[in-house]
Amino acid sequence: MEPSGSPLPPSRLPREAHVELRLPLCTRADASYLQPGVAKLPQLGANWRTTVFPSLLPSGRDEVARVEEWLERAVREREQGRTAGSLHEELSDARRIASLFEALSTGLHELCRQVTVQCADRGRVLWRVWCLATQVVEQLLAVIEAAKRARGNALTSEQTRVREADEAVASLTRELGAASARADAAEATVAKLRARHDGLLTEGERLQQLVAEVRALIANRDELHEALRELREAGATSAAHTDTLLAQLAKQDKALAQARFERQAADETGCALRARVADLEAAVELRDADARRAAAELAETRRQLQQAAARAQAAAAAAALAERTMAAALDASKAPNKSPAKKKPPSACASSGGGAAVAAPVTPAPPAPPAPACVLGSSLAAPSVGR
Repeated sequence: MEPSGSPLPPSRLPREAHVELRLPLCTRADASYLQPGVAKLPQLGANWRTTVFPSLLPSGRDEVARVEEWLERAVREREQGRTAGSLHEELSDARRIASLFEALSTGLHELCRQVTVQCADRGRVLWRVWCLATQVVEQLLAVIEAAKRARGNALTSEQTRVREADEAVASLTRELGAASARADAAEATVAKLRARHDGLLTEGERLQQLVAEVRALIANRDELHEALRELREAGATSAAHTDTLLAQLAKQDKALAQARFERQAADETGCALRARVADLEAAVELRDADARRAAAELAETRRQLQQAAARAQAAAAAAALAERTMAAALDASKAPNKSPAKKKPPSACASSGGGAAVAAPVTPAPPAPPAPACVLGSSLAAPSVGR
């Protein structure tokens, strides 16, 4: 790009900065004063046009003034394009700097042409300075563009990480909502299990009440047996007392039958409760650690129910044994005793009724008719055989 001599290199000013002079149509002899290669001959009937600025040999003061005016206007336009809405509003800072440097470089190039006309050495040095400055600025712009691309890549990577973090937060939020829903469902299940446990406790209390009633009936029966034994020891063999005792025993039999029925119902209830407890245990095993305490409480309730059932069975066995003993005692009391020292064999009616004849010391009393004794013995033995 260094000037090697005349002519000078062409100007780099844009077309809109050129100044043309229009002359009236003249002859070729009149156009001899024009600069060679500048004047243009238009069509017939038009004017002559010649480029006054930039000229081929810029040496006047007006050339410098025009370059200064153009340079100020170019810088002002670029500054306005940066601050206000224009065609340059979408340019980046690096591009804006490049555009501004292009205007400055064009102005410096034109000044180099003007200096070269006055002094070729100064022009050559100024040309070298212009070339070096242009290279430095181009390298600087390349570095700025590279840094900008690096920042853009870093920004893109950061935006990607932020987007991934947002997605992770959204995923964790959804998981937290699902965990909260599962926790609410577990709490509802625990509440249901607690309600069932309370119901089982109520059933257990009812079973305990039934066991207490059975025990009271057994105690009352024992008292009756004791009273009967005392009557036998005292030798009371009157029919009225026997009928009274039989009536009381019949009532006790009814009460025992009712207790047996309630015990059977309690056993069925216990079986149903055990089945429900098994179902609850299977459901509790699928729940979390909060529901395991309820399963332990249900297991304890089940153990108490089994103990209550065992006690009820033992009470029923004791009641059956007491009934057999009482039936044997009644059969023995119905057998007529003539003398206290001799044992009388059991009568046919007594043996047919299933009762064992036991000799007991009695006081002399009018013997009861044999037929009613058989009937009474059979009536007492019938419940025992049925049981």
